[in-house]
Amino acid sequence: MATKIVQTSDFVGKYAVTQNSFNTFDLTDFIEKYELNYLYDLLGVELGGLMYSGITTPYTPPTSTIYQTIFNPLNLDENQIRSKGIKEMMLGFIFFEYTRTQNVVNTGTGNVSAQNEVSTIAIWGHTDIYNIYNSSIDTYKAIQKYISYNESIYPTFKGICKEYTSNFV
Repeated sequence: MATKIVQTSDFVGKYAVTQNSFNTFDLTDFIEKYELNYLYDLLGVELGGLMYSGITTPYTPPTSTIYQTIFNPLNLDENQIRSKGIKEMMLGFIFFEYTRTQNVVNTGTGNVSAQNEVSTIAIWGHTDIYNIYNSSIDTYKAIQKYISYNESIYPTFKGICKEYTSNFV
């Protein structure tokens, strides 16, 4: 399945993922697995599907105004809504899903952890992975809050609630 919102070249800066000929395919698989799932969680299957089908050219915002409003960053003083936009949200969620699986690899000899002579694997609590996920949750909640204030525009909304996470969960 081709993706429409996120591509591997988006994983730079805050969401930087080292890519090479071995793991770029893995990252592509994660994008394909999670992009539509998170969109369905956010909006519900019907509304998410309508928005996704409205993205006619991959990696560009939807063409319909009602979807552009929630796809793009949104800052409204009324109701205190701050969203970084769906693409930024997706990058955070996919980054979280991808990087949390990198420590353990399944091989012919079983599950193994990477070992390196000159560095040590970071403790999860010492990384930014939870902050990135929770920042995506901020946007997720803001978009859903906006939709709840405008339910006549989005009558098919059936998104599910998501909560923050930490290394203590």
